[in-house]
Amino acid sequence: MGSCGYDNIPGTPPIRPTEHHAGHISGYFAATAACTALYERQESGLGQHIDISMHECMGFTIESSAPWALYEQHPLIRQAGRHAGPQPTEPWQYPTADGRLINIFGMPRSEASWLALVGFIQEHGMGRNLSDIELLDGRKRQLGLQQPTVAMMLADIAEFIAAHEAEEIYAGAQAAGAAWSIIRTPDECLDDEHWHARGFFVQVEHEERHRTVTFPGAPYILSETPWTHGVRAPLLGEHTAEILCGELGLSLDELGALVAAGVAR
Repeated sequence: MGSCGYDNIPGTPPIRPTEHHAGHISGYFAATAACTALYERQESGLGQHIDISMHECMGFTIESSAPWALYEQHPLIRQAGRHAGPQPTEPWQYPTADGRLINIFGMPRSEASWLALVGFIQEHGMGRNLSDIELLDGRKRQLGLQQPTVAMMLADIAEFIAAHEAEEIYAGAQAAGAAWSIIRTPDECLDDEHWHARGFFVQVEHEERHRTVTFPGAPYILSETPWTHGVRAPLLGEHTAEILCGELGLSLDELGALVAAGVAR
C-alpha cells in the first residue's frame, strides 16, 4: 500500500506492533465475561458458563458497526468497499475512463500526504477545489460525517477519476502515498506483475484432475520461518473414514450406517 499509517514521520518504514493482538483482545473479552459472571453470582447465587471465541472477539473489534447492531439494536446498511453502518456514508468506489473502478480507501490523514495527492491530481489540470484551505484540516476530510467540505472534495476526485484510466490513477495515487486501489476481477489479479515478481502465486497439484492449479501463496515473506503451501483442499468425504474411525473410534459398520442414512459420505 502507498501508506504505512505513519506518513507524518518522514522516512519511517512500516512499524511492527507488539504482536499477539488477538490474544490480548480475547483476554480482555474473557476478563469482562468473568466479571459479568461474578456479578451474576452475587445477584442470583448462580454462576455463568464462559465460552470465548477468538474469531468472534476479533470480528467484533475490527468491525465498528457491531456496537450499533448489538447495543443500539440498529439495523446496519452494507456498503460497497467500506464499513457497514447505521447510516449510508459517502461512496469509496468511482468509475474510471476505461470502465473500471477505483477504491479510494479513505483520505490521507497527514497534511503532507494530502498535499502530495492534491499535487498529483492538479498536475492534470483538475481538482481546483482541493486547494480549499479548510481541507488542510484532516477533520474536514474525514469521510462518513456528511460534511460539505467532503462533498466538495469527493466531487473533484470523482471527476478526476472519471477522466483517467485506472492504472494511471492507481500508480499515481500510490506514489503520492494514498491507499487507492483498482477493483480487480480474479483473472486480473492473476496477471498482476508485482505479485508474480515477489513469487506470491504457487502451483498446487490436483492429482484427481491430472494438473496443477494456481493458488494464492504467502501473504508476507519471513526470513527465519519461511512459509510453505500445503496440499489442495480435501474432496468431499475424502477423510471421512480417517476422522470418524481413526480419530473418533467408530467401527466400519457404524460408518456404513451413517453413510446409508446420508449423514456422512
